Amino acid sequence: MGKSQLCLQLAIQVQLPRSMGGFNAGAVYIGTESALATSRLCQIADSLVSDLGTSPAPNIPETDIKTAISVLSTHGDRIHYIHCLDLEAQEHIVTFQLPVILSRHSIGLVILDSITANYRAEFDIPNTPWSRSTRAAQMAQRSKALRKLAGKLKDLAIERNVAVLAVNQVTDNFRMSSQAVGVSTPEDQSLLALDYQALWFDGSIDEFGIGDGMKKPALGLVWTNLITSRIMLARDGDGTTRIKVVFSPFAKPGSLVYGIKGETGLYALDKAVSKMPMGADVGVQSAGLGDTTDKANLENGFDIAFSDFDIGDGFDSNAR
Repeated sequence: MGKSQLCLQLAIQVQLPRSMGGFNAGAVYIGTESALATSRLCQIADSLVSDLGTSPAPNIPETDIKTAISVLSTHGDRIHYIHCLDLEAQEHIVTFQLPVILSRHSIGLVILDSITANYRAEFDIPNTPWSRSTRAAQMAQRSKALRKLAGKLKDLAIERNVAVLAVNQVTDNFRMSSQAVGVSTPEDQSLLALDYQALWFDGSIDEFGIGDGMKKPALGLVWTNLITSRIMLARDGDGTTRIKVVFSPFAKPGSLVYGIKGETGLYALDKAVSKMPMGADVGVQSAGLGDTTDKANLENGFDIAFSDFDIGDGFDSNAR
């Protein structure tokens, strides 16, 4: 699907000058699932250096191009990577280590890839302290931990003027029967059921209507209410991949077809899309998705272009 590819690209993108969609700042990458893919990071950076050297984007000052090439030539020097082994370590990193890094370095983006892994390991796997509690107690404790984490990340985002990208996972989507909802009429059953209302915030409904995807974002309604924006990487039944804004105060809902190129990673395709997909979720506190290559305008019946996803200055009027 390209979740990690997107994270790596954003970690590079944030280092570029503002005229090229970046923040001219570094990134903090907190990994919970695997080590940082440094070889892939270098490959993406080298490809971008080559593109800037041979065919730079128009209307970009030459000084900014030289600055970008210089920054990208160092690859990951401005990326601070922290490997997080468990939930306890994750809480310590976010509460104590992350504020110190943000105070000492110029940081424009914090990536948590993924936020879901440690919560699933702590609460869903047998023989852990919380696995011996009742399901209700587990969910209550997990909800409390998620609220605490989201609150800390939002405070840091506002205080330090940084974007925070929290990568989510997906889970199987089991729809409850309408008879299980204790309301009077069939109309009330569909309108009041959480399964129906969830269509609007879990990515199952978009400009093409209600889809038949069998996946939904993990961490449930609690995490949905804590994030500012939700961006989803999804795959249609025919294999077409889309990046879509599910909800956001900075960009209108919509989707773009994308592909993954060996050297450069994700890029926009000028291709029409059809039906609602099965997909992977990216929960975003605030994120700048500027692009320096293909900014394709899809002429497929709805008014959205790649520039609609560029919200680099949207989360703070006092931009860096």
